[in-house]
Amino acid sequence: MSQLAIDVCQEGLTESLRKLFEFYSTGDVDVNLLCDESRSVQQECQYEEDIVSSTIELAGENVRYFICLVSTMETARQLCEGGADDAIDWIGELANQLFGRFKNHLLEYGVNAELGIPISSEGVQMKCIACGTGSATLEINTRAGVVWAIYKPQVDSTLQWTRNSDLAAAEEGSIQLF
Repeated sequence: MSQLAIDVCQEGLTESLRKLFEFYSTGDVDVNLLCDESRSVQQECQYEEDIVSSTIELAGENVRYFICLVSTMETARQLCEGGADDAIDWIGELANQLFGRFKNHLLEYGVNAELGIPISSEGVQMKCIACGTGSATLEINTRAGVVWAIYKPQVDSTLQWTRNSDLAAAEEGSIQLF
């Protein structure tokens, strides 16, 4: 059965976020859509403290995705639990792992995509919301704190994909050498 590609992407991104942050926060995670083109902003993520963010791109045939993960410095530190020396590096690693999971999801639909290199930064920000055609914001509530995923998909709204579970995707945590 075919599904709209944009729906496949939304489901895959939401599930990838949930699994990634459940692993690093060792508990249940709640992922909520804050805003998109059909839903006005219900709540804005607001900070008055140091934040870290990382932007990464995934591109393949008929799909291109940009995402920016944004969190407070303290939440990023708690999520890494000693796994990284620097919260800025860690938010970049989270973005990379997120899109690795998302890429595996797309492989089940025969979509091969390449990951970009995450670009991470630190700063102080008062508000962050998605803006622009097709952009949306997801809020991920973890035990460590809140992370926002601001993303922009570029997928034809009429494109449909069919899932083929026989298509091989790397098992999570596995290493494949070329």
